[in-house]
Amino acid sequence: MEHLEQSGRLALAGAVLGSMQRIKPLMILDEGEVVPYERTRTRAKAIEGLYTFIEDFPNVKNVTVLYSTTPEDVEKLLEKVEPIFPRERVQIAQFGPGIAIYLGPGAMGAVVFEGLDEA
Repeated sequence: MEHLEQSGRLALAGAVLGSMQRIKPLMILDEGEVVPYERTRTRAKAIEGLYTFIEDFPNVKNVTVLYSTTPEDVEKLLEKVEPIFPRERVQIAQFGPGIAIYLGPGAMGAVVFEGLDEA
């Protein structure tokens, strides 16, 4: 969070963090706005929160897991996701430097695609 706040990309860091300095905030992109999703105190709980985020989608077509410096945490997330989405179909990518500089070391993310509405 401090990397986003220092860059001027996220003004609500203080509201999300409050007085706690050691939380692992989970953020989501909701219609173009970065909004708080969940606050956790441990890395394990943050990974659980990413799993819950993925699990909340009923018709998952594709999942991509992104990371900056912690591929071992990707493995932990994949172990959790495997019962609900085939592990071999999960795409894994490392954040590029343009994004990683804002997110900082240890950042992880998940992208879930449910498909396009066919009307």
